Order: sequence, then C-alpha cells, then structure tokens
Amino acid sequence: PTPAPTLAPTTLPLTRILFTGDINPGRCVAQIAIEADDFTLPYQAVADELGSADITVGSLDGSITDRATPMNCPQTMNLVGPARTVEGLLFAGFDVITVATNHIKNCGLAGCWDDALLDTMSNLSAVGIATVGGGSTLSAARAPLVVEHNGTRFAFLAASSVGREMWATETTPGTAPLLAETIAADIVAARAIADVVIILPQWGSEYVDIPNWEQFNLAGAMMEAGAALVIGNQAHWVQAVETFPNGVVAYALGNFVFDQGWSKKTSQGVVFEAVFRGSELESWRLLPIVIHDNYQPRWAEPDEAAEILANVEQASAQMLVERGTR
Repeated sequence: PTPAPTLAPTTLPLTRILFTGDINPGRCVAQIAIEADDFTLPYQAVADELGSADITVGSLDGSITDRATPMNCPQTMNLVGPARTVEGLLFAGFDVITVATNHIKNCGLAGCWDDALLDTMSNLSAVGIATVGGGSTLSAARAPLVVEHNGTRFAFLAASSVGREMWATETTPGTAPLLAETIAADIVAARAIADVVIILPQWGSEYVDIPNWEQFNLAGAMMEAGAALVIGNQAHWVQAVETFPNGVVAYALGNFVFDQGWSKKTSQGVVFEAVFRGSELESWRLLPIVIHDNYQPRWAEPDEAAEILANVEQASAQMLVERGTR
C-alpha cells in the first residue's frame, strides 16, 4: 500500500500591531503645522516605524474640523485642529483611530460640539483611516470595528469613562460610554464575529502612573469577558502594565503628539507593540518615545528609554502590591 503523505506543519502568519498614546491635533501642534504649511511634521521621526506595522492604532484627544479656528498655544484646554491634520495621520500610517476621548467634541467658541465629532470621523474616513468608539447614535458608537489581516479578524472596541458629556445617546452623536456591564456585553458580541478583541479605553486620572480602582476593576471585567488586549490612555503619563492569562492591559501609554513640554513625564510615552501569530498573542513590548520641541515624538535614546521602561516596571510592581495580586 502507498503510505499516506506527510503534511508539513503550517505556520500561521504574524500580524504586528502598534498602538500610540494621546494625540493632540490642536494648540501648539496645530500652530507649528500651520506656520510650516506641513502637517506631517509631528510624525517625521517615527513614520517609517509606524508605517511598517500591519495595523497602526492611535488615540485622538481632540477634534479635527474646520468649523473652528485652532486655539492659542498653549493656554487653553480646547484641543481642536484643522481638517488638514489628517494629512499627518495618513503620512504616519495610521489605520485605526479611537475617537472615544474627552476632547473629541472640542470646537472652541464656534460651539459646534456634535458636528466636531462627526467632522472628525468624516475627515479621517475621507483618507481611509477607520474610526471606532464614536458615532451618530449610541449603538453606532458601541459597534466594533473589524480589521482582517492574514485571515485573522481583529475587532476593536473603544469607550470612555471620562468626558461623560461626550457620550452618545440612542438618538444623539457621541462616544461610547465605558461601563462594566456594557463593555463586557460588547466584548462578548465582538468575539462572536472576530478572532481577537482589543479594547481602547479612555479612563482614569491624569498625571499618575498607577491606575485607580475603577480601572483595575474594569480591566478585570474586560479580560474576563474575552479581551486579548486593553490599551488605554488619558493619564498623559505612562502607566503600569498588567499581564493576564489571556492577554495584557497597558493602562496608559502617555503622550505621543502633545504640547505638554512643561514636565518630563508628560514629554515621554511608549508605543505598544503586539505581535499575533494567527489569533494568539505571541509577544509584546514597549517602544519608548520622547516628545521633541513640544510636538514631535522621537524614539528615545537608550538611557532615557531604559528610564521610561524602569518607571513602567516600578509602577506595575507597586500597583500589584497596593491592590493585591490576582
């Protein structure tokens, strides 16, 4: 008899995903780009690396609309940038942007509010960048964004527990609320249509490196519901990272493109790199950045990179001590 052929084991393809910290489209960042007539300036030092990923994900902490004039640099909390901001995001290779943030309806004195969010989503969509976490209704804001790569379906969900005035309702535009009961249900629903579920929360307190109890509890609920990654922002500092049996929670990646050069920690950040083999998280690491001249992220030199990573390790260890290990 003829022996049965031996099938060579198949190796599932890799998918490399990069996530950034907070991106401010307005204030000093906008002013520098407008004066130079070049909206790629913030990203020129990091675009090659960002663009080399299979999927690149950013967190937009402001609105992109021409309904309002960008506010003065930097004495304002209003983070509105012009429509041309998308030129830089496209140049940098972003594929997915979460708009579930607490400045997404910023519109200055023009007061366009809901339209600022809808303009932002429209402007990003026009250049092929997908958005998640916002919509014209609550159901649209909560809907997952599914991106398929190498036959693996990655579902992204985004939601915010800060800026509740930005939340969508059944009939009005806004962001998805980050509530334990709804985000868990959304994760379960997303798992039914995707192989990997990734959550992008805007949560917690600013200018601290250890997450609060609300974040800690939400993280546990999201991982228990089936998330593989939870990649958060809002703190403007790099926060602790926590590993779970089924994945990783990075509580905040710090600033990425932002004009908070008044302190060291607000001028530092990390890019989170996740490598999936098929639907399995094979590896992850943090790629430290420093913000040059109040607007431009650059890869950190070895000494400062080591300092940033050591701070993350210390915060992560302290978090587990304060809250008790799982």
